[in-house]
Amino acid sequence: MHTHFKFLFIFLISIFSFSFGNLIIKHGFSLSMTNNGHRISFSNNIFKKKDFEFFINLGIHSETTLSKNYYNQISSSSTNGRNLIPINFRLKKYVLNDKIAGMVKPFLFYDVGTIYKLEKLKLNDIVLTDPKIDLSFGTGLAYTKNKINYYFFCGYNSSRKIDGSIILGLKIIWI
Repeated sequence: MHTHFKFLFIFLISIFSFSFGNLIIKHGFSLSMTNNGHRISFSNNIFKKKDFEFFINLGIHSETTLSKNYYNQISSSSTNGRNLIPINFRLKKYVLNDKIAGMVKPFLFYDVGTIYKLEKLKLNDIVLTDPKIDLSFGTGLAYTKNKINYYFFCGYNSSRKIDGSIILGLKIIWI
């Protein structure tokens, strides 16, 4: 019964995301990585003003178990990696927007959300366990051309489930 509430929560977030977004230029995919993991996220811009933007991010984060061996070569250990599901709300604020000329603008971001451990994924059953708070903040650069926004960011992630606290990311596709 508890699994159905989690699935319902994810379903309501996605409905909320699609109902307040513009399907032309406000949806996109981004990649980010930490020490031993990488994440692909679907982002939806739900609110935009001149200097502020609000996003809903839903993705999958895969933690690998790579390490250096005796010969200083990268090898994987015998334990399996973890798959995590982050669901975040992001606030992005453009700084010095009126003071910088050009198409490249700096911004600050702050993420707050929940990260779940993905236990089982089948067509009729999704099991998410061990929810933890996921907070991130940092800075980045945004490049806007023809009303399409590309960005790169670097920040700090406070989640204990993710190995490493520095997170790097970029937007790969924006529809």
